[in-house]
Amino acid sequence: MKCVVCGAWTTVLESRMRQDNTRRRTLQCGNLHKFSTVERVEAVKRGGARTPKRPKAHPSTPPNALHNHGLNR
Repeated sequence: MKCVVCGAWTTVLESRMRQDNTRRRTLQCGNLHKFSTVERVEAVKRGGARTPKRPKAHPSTPPNALHNHGLNR
């Protein structure tokens, strides 16, 4: 990774895993600029496909309105 300030090479000073499945890294470049990054783990199905989300009905929508459009509550 390159420095976000000057574009020089960087080294990792510190790396910590947090309980919310994120990893926080502190980096320093050759010109002594310090910055941090956060890596987040995201659940993906095998093959890289994500599960599509179905539209949700508003609580005041009558039940037959969803049925008429091919959706079920």
